[in-house]
Amino acid sequence: LSEDLHNLGVAMKVIAKHHVKVDTETLEQLQDLCRRVRPDVTGMTDKTRGRLRQFDDDRNVALLLHLPERLVAEAKKLRGRPRDAAVLVQMALAVELLLFTELRLKNLASLDLERHFHWQRSARHAVCHLVIDQTEVKNRQHLEFELMPDTVKLLKLYRGEYLPVLARGRSAFLFPGRSGAQPKSPENLSQQIKRVIHKYTGLTVHPHLFRHIGAKLYLDQNPGGYEVVRRVLGHASMATTTRIYTGLETKSAARHFDEEILKARKRADNKCKARLKRRPRP
Repeated sequence: LSEDLHNLGVAMKVIAKHHVKVDTETLEQLQDLCRRVRPDVTGMTDKTRGRLRQFDDDRNVALLLHLPERLVAEAKKLRGRPRDAAVLVQMALAVELLLFTELRLKNLASLDLERHFHWQRSARHAVCHLVIDQTEVKNRQHLEFELMPDTVKLLKLYRGEYLPVLARGRSAFLFPGRSGAQPKSPENLSQQIKRVIHKYTGLTVHPHLFRHIGAKLYLDQNPGGYEVVRRVLGHASMATTTRIYTGLETKSAARHFDEEILKARKRADNKCKARLKRRPRP
């Protein structure tokens, strides 16, 4: 029965997407329904785990983490091509926000400079909080992030020099469409992000994968640290976090375990050497 229900849900989703042409929000709801009734859902899919294996390589991690600054550097070389430069900085900011907030694509695409960004001054620099009300979030969890200084610097650069190039007239949207009256569609933004990442790093990364990448990088250094991951990703339940990520950090946990055994071995060796030095000569 559960398999039949899942197949029915998939059929509804296909019809809704290709024939009825439903809006993005309705399609996401149907996709979520399909995931909920899928009989074999126990955690992360094999496809997603495969894509995350790219980030077992520290070089690939570095390529992605340094991509925003690389894109800004490339943009500054495009003299006489202001729109191309502005698009690169826009993508730099999109990647930066995905790295440090792990926002869902729908929330990222709809970010409003007046509604979602709250500024204040500290003794040394501007402080910016990204705040998204629970009514705008898929699982009704309030989201709030204090942006890192480098992220704030990039946001100010984009807002002051490059955003006016992309929107006709003033736009409150962080990622505006051509007219500036509406935000860029999530599908369009997603395709742009995927293309620029692949072009400059060779990696295959879609926006939703950033949530898993962030969790992986954190759990690799903090095996078992599910509560932090739950809070950052905005999961309502710890069960959701553990269902998805249990086992993801197995290799890093084993590495940490081995390192502790090696430390214990070294301590034991040092103690033995110390005893031998203290032993009186016959």
